[in-house]
Amino acid sequence: MFSLCNNHTNDQYLPGIKETIKTVKQLTEEAEAKGNNIYFSGTKATPEAPFTYNLIEKNGWKILFLPITELLNRPDASSYVNYVKPDEASRKKFLEYAKQVKASNPCDLFIISVHTAEPEYTRNITDAQEKWYQDLLTNGADIVWANHAHIIKN
Repeated sequence: MFSLCNNHTNDQYLPGIKETIKTVKQLTEEAEAKGNNIYFSGTKATPEAPFTYNLIEKNGWKILFLPITELLNRPDASSYVNYVKPDEASRKKFLEYAKQVKASNPCDLFIISVHTAEPEYTRNITDAQEKWYQDLLTNGADIVWANHAHIIKN
């Protein structure tokens, strides 16, 4: 399972995003032909498409995986990425979307991966970050997989 959304997703502009989607689809098809599964989400084929996610069924479990990024190195083509601005209004809108995704996809485990817009190489979690993560948990996530800090946080 791969999250394709992070601050580097748009480094090669829209052609890079489209090539990533094409390549990963090919890898997925090749794996399926061998009886294996590879899952990816976090990029979108069109700007109008909803955020991408995976519903994985394995050994009687249903796992819902929804990745987002709050940070892009370039703003152009952000509509092709599961991008959520790190502001209150955008986060509130995402919480509603996440609730709808979970309601439409009953699961045993709901994982939200957040490539955060927080400072790198700092060990402490700010009150604002903790509130955001708690909001995600309160609104349906079982696991919040916060990443990007390049260091383990307390």
